[in-house]
Amino acid sequence: MKNSGFILPYDIMKSIADQIALEVQVGERTDARPTLQALSLTCKHMVPVCRRHLFSSIQLSSYSSNPNCKKLLILLRENLEIASYVRKLTYCVKMLADEHEDGVLEVLLRHSTFLHSISLLANANSPDAWNAQPEPTKTLLISLIQLRTITHLHFRSFHGFFPYNQLSFCSGLRSLELQYMAPLLLGDISPVNVTASPQIPALQSLINNDAPYHALGILMDATKGPNALGPIIDFSCLQKADLTIHSRAQADRIGELRLFETAKQLQELIIRVSPSHTVSLAGLGSSLAANTPPTLRSIVLHSEVDYMTVNPLRGLDHALQDMAGRNALVELEVLIKVESSDGCYTYSDDFPNLDKILSKNSAFPELRRVSLDVVWDSYVGQYSAGPTDLGPPGQLEREDFPLLDSSSIINFSCGEKDD
Repeated sequence: MKNSGFILPYDIMKSIADQIALEVQVGERTDARPTLQALSLTCKHMVPVCRRHLFSSIQLSSYSSNPNCKKLLILLRENLEIASYVRKLTYCVKMLADEHEDGVLEVLLRHSTFLHSISLLANANSPDAWNAQPEPTKTLLISLIQLRTITHLHFRSFHGFFPYNQLSFCSGLRSLELQYMAPLLLGDISPVNVTASPQIPALQSLINNDAPYHALGILMDATKGPNALGPIIDFSCLQKADLTIHSRAQADRIGELRLFETAKQLQELIIRVSPSHTVSLAGLGSSLAANTPPTLRSIVLHSEVDYMTVNPLRGLDHALQDMAGRNALVELEVLIKVESSDGCYTYSDDFPNLDKILSKNSAFPELRRVSLDVVWDSYVGQYSAGPTDLGPPGQLEREDFPLLDSSSIINFSCGEKDD
């Protein structure tokens, strides 16, 4: 009896593997590893195709003497081409390092050709883990982040010392993310101990999430770079800034850093404000208004509010008023997340002010899209009556913005939903 099965062409099998990996990237799948592993067993030609996706991201987060790390090291040493498949490395800095991790790092340092992203993650319970790392491990990690192929670095929960002046030698760095850092993150900077000439990276994207803003001040300080002749990182080419703000002092600090004066190529600004009712963007806003980058096209405000927040826009409307006639803003997106079932100040003057400011003739000549959404995070069931000037769900509508709503130039959307 003849075999009724059939063989798919290699290029179709390759496309299937690529599609499976793509579905993970866009969020349609949570884990493609089992499928890719099974696909790699179909024929020997599929092994390198599937390995390219299976090893595109490596995470070293084990505890001491984890057998998986040992197996990975053996596999890498026997198949050096696998190192060229690795594009993202996540290294969890911990008090007890795995004895095989240095071997994995060394193979990547010598043989990776497309590694572009490194995340160094510390445990909040072991904030000083970097100091506990063996010197060879520190040297390997510093050497890896300085590879010319590295374009993205992510630091999380670093509370202790780290030689951040070594970032001056990360010539390919374009994206930096600082997350959950301690206040003294960059307070102690070691001498640069390398023979190579620094090539100060020109940053294009910055995410500052729960990190103190004095850290940015040190990175931008012209006296902190190599030989005190320039900054550790060049922010003049910054195109996207994503800033999380928890206090008025932090917003003021951004203004003092003159970030907007330095970042003359800024195109997109994202501001995320915590639910504290005392947060005001006055300092940031005045700095932005005085030094509006001519390239700024998009402003996004995510404002978390409670029933005590009387200015849901946090003063952004005043900054926009001061920017009138001196900007090239194309789109404005505002998301207000209500953290209390008592409602929020939907009757605030912020909203009619915003309507008038954005609709004023020649104030925002390039503006084409305005989006304003309210998400009621903690609203469940019956709205509980609070103070009389608080607005329950359903009280903020398009009719509250008559000028924007009637505009034939600006695409205006306004909506509410429960989270």
